[in-house]
Amino acid sequence: MDGSNLVPCGSAMRNLLLVVLWPFFAGCMGSAQTTDRDITVIEIEQLSAMIEGREKWKKKSPTVIIDVRSVSEYNRGHIPGALSIPVAELRANDPRLAEAHNLVVYGSGLMDYLSAAAFKKMISLGYQNVYDFRSGAWMWQRQGREMVTFGAAGDLP
Repeated sequence: MDGSNLVPCGSAMRNLLLVVLWPFFAGCMGSAQTTDRDITVIEIEQLSAMIEGREKWKKKSPTVIIDVRSVSEYNRGHIPGALSIPVAELRANDPRLAEAHNLVVYGSGLMDYLSAAAFKKMISLGYQNVYDFRSGAWMWQRQGREMVTFGAAGDLP
């Protein structure tokens, strides 16, 4: 018996561990801890306005939308223009985020706390103007908004 089936693994387990262990690791970084009361949650209308502002200017986006779910979940459907950066891969000084004025993180939906964990991590990494679209991909799709999907791995850009 190799023990490989004794411990559940995959993106769901990794996400659960991140949410459970994140407060411990954030506390070890020596900075003030961000609480749930510090999280700036936005609704779908506010996100839509940010996206429309980005479309209007046709320049480098002042708003960057970040899907913090696993890459496979991102590939199954994400908000148009969103970057895939799973929570575990969020880093300080990411060049993809350098020009952003607003950073919007989202996960699967209301019962998924990945976006809250991502918000807290980004604040601890020194990012500003971070927003949590807590309703996530679920609400975006439920409201009839466009979702971008990728098929086989060969279809990825």
